[in-house]
Amino acid sequence: MAALRCRFAPSPTGFLHVGGARSALYNWLFVAKEKKQDPKSSLLLRIEDTDEERNRPELISSILDSLLWLGITWDEGPYFQSKNKDNYLLAATKLIDQNLAYWCKCSPEEIATRTQNKGYDGYCRELNLNAAPGRVLRFKVPSNQTIVVSDLIRGQITINTKDITDFAILKSEMKPLFILANVSDDITMNITHVIRGEEHLTNTFKYVLIWEKLTKSNLPVFAHLPLIVDSKRQKLSKRKDNVAVEYYREQGYLAKAMVNYLALLGWGPKDKKEILEIDELVDAFNLSEVNKAPAFFDEVKLKAINSAHIHKLSQEQFLDQLIPFFKKEPWWPNFDKDKFFKVANLVQQRCNVLLDAISLSEFLYSDDVTFDEDSMTLLASSKEEFLSFLKLFVEKLQQTNWDKESIHELAKKSSEELGLKLNKTQAALRIAITGKRVGIPLFEALEVLGIKDTTKRINKAILTLEALG
Repeated sequence: MAALRCRFAPSPTGFLHVGGARSALYNWLFVAKEKKQDPKSSLLLRIEDTDEERNRPELISSILDSLLWLGITWDEGPYFQSKNKDNYLLAATKLIDQNLAYWCKCSPEEIATRTQNKGYDGYCRELNLNAAPGRVLRFKVPSNQTIVVSDLIRGQITINTKDITDFAILKSEMKPLFILANVSDDITMNITHVIRGEEHLTNTFKYVLIWEKLTKSNLPVFAHLPLIVDSKRQKLSKRKDNVAVEYYREQGYLAKAMVNYLALLGWGPKDKKEILEIDELVDAFNLSEVNKAPAFFDEVKLKAINSAHIHKLSQEQFLDQLIPFFKKEPWWPNFDKDKFFKVANLVQQRCNVLLDAISLSEFLYSDDVTFDEDSMTLLASSKEEFLSFLKLFVEKLQQTNWDKESIHELAKKSSEELGLKLNKTQAALRIAITGKRVGIPLFEALEVLGIKDTTKRINKAILTLEALG
């Protein structure tokens, strides 16, 4: 048998969509598992950039970067359809020569008026326009023929050609359309398996018609992946939903967590395990077990999976992941690795995404702590009580051993002396130190921050409270 050959073929008309990333991942997993039996198995990357009006060449590097960030590598390519136009014209000429394609002069408006928007009616099929190209070259769909597509996920799917109108394959400027380029490339690249989204299913019937007229080779094996939908079970919208892989990378999701989650969008291992490493995914993945029902993109679940993967990192790995985010912060010049490691475990266990680590640890390095609106509201609500506590607490700091137990005991005694509850005074103390109402355990934070900075920040908070009207 010929070696397995799959391809992922994105178009540079937008950032890498999570649906596209899922398709790329399934191709990659399928090939990676097969490589254990046949090392000649290959995944090709093909950039389908024939749509000159919608292409954004600058997005090509973004797509490649997103794939590599996810760990999705390829064995051949990237190939570019824009460099392969001669092959598409040869394919179109072959179809014309066999009287399987014809030029159509009708405009979309003319077709819509003539058919009441019911699609193309074959008006130009019998006209001899070959010597004078029209607007598009159309494939001549045979009448009353049953097309059968065998799909690894959906089984056998059939359609009669009476439900397919003669479709365009080439523009008058000799520019190939998607379907012609797609089929032609798969033939010349010896693709054995086409794994792609369900939205391409209608194209597959046209694909089969063209394939059978251009080559005697066996059709690829098809697998059409389920749609990815939102909470309303509607297809993810590029306009309304967060669909770009790059967005999740920037928000601090780990690549392996993203891969883990994408793999579960329509498939899952038999043991129901959800937190999986890459090697586990490769071993467990089975394309025929993919569910054909729509897959819900649940950001809550993605965040939970990301959190689980963050918690599995060593402290060094955790910091390595954080450094690119920390370097963008104004306090980065003050960063101290040893100081961070003293709170790293506390930060790590509270992170759902890497960006969380910034708000949880920036108090250690920021020279100018500012109080957020929520914190100011709380301080103002009990201004006099908080002032009394902070003044008493900072007064006694210098006589206190600087460890978390002693600092905790001082806060407790100061609260009792004033007849206040510790949980309330702790809130004021946390705001004074970090500017926020939530964070890592307070007294561990103070121990690492040090008595000098702690004193400085409490005094600033006192001045802020006194200035409140």
